[in-house]
Amino acid sequence: MSFRRMMQATKRLLEEGTFESATVQEIVRLSNSSVGAFYARFGSKEAVYRAVQKELLDTMVATYSRRIERLRGTEATLEDRYRAIAVTAVELYRHEAGALRSLSLLARLRHDMGLHEAPRRANAEMAELFLGLLLECRQEITHQDPEGAIRFALSLTSAALREFVLYGESQLAFTQISDDELITETCRVAMAYLKNGSSRA
Repeated sequence: MSFRRMMQATKRLLEEGTFESATVQEIVRLSNSSVGAFYARFGSKEAVYRAVQKELLDTMVATYSRRIERLRGTEATLEDRYRAIAVTAVELYRHEAGALRSLSLLARLRHDMGLHEAPRRANAEMAELFLGLLLECRQEITHQDPEGAIRFALSLTSAALREFVLYGESQLAFTQISDDELITETCRVAMAYLKNGSSRA
C-alpha cells in the first residue's frame, strides 16, 4: 500500500538525518510512488510529518499502557514502578531516536506546522497512566502534595532522559553516562524528592 510505504520512507529519512532531508521528492523516490499519489494521500509535507509523529506517539502510549497494566495492583514499590517508567522511556527514545529528534527540532523551529498538539495529548495521557500507577504507593511518598510532586518529578525525569538519549552526542549534555547509569541516577533523584523532599504536615 503506497500510504504505508510513504510513511515508512518519511520515517526512514527522519531517522537518517534531519527533517530537511525528508522532502516530498525523496519520500516519493524511496516509496516508489508519485508526487500525485503523495498529495492525494497527505495534501502536504507537513501532513506526513504529523502522521509519522502521531504513529510514533501512539506506539509510545500503547507500550507504556501494557507495561503499566502489568504493575498495577502488585507489590512493586514506588521505586520499582518509577524505574519501570524510566526504563521504558529510554528504550522508546533509543529505538526511535533519529525520527523523534528530527521531529522535536522541527517542532521547535516551525511553530506553524502543527507538531505541538499531538505531543500535548500524548503527554497528558501518559501522565495520567504514570500518576495512577505511582499513587498506588502513596504511603511511600512523604511530600505534602503527592500528586503535584509526582507530576513535577516526572517532568524533570522526562526532560533529562529525552535530552541525554536524543541529544547525548551533542554539547547539550554536561556529562556522558550509560543508559543504565542514567536510569539509576534519575530514579535516585526522583526518590529523594518524593520521599524526603518535603514532609507532610
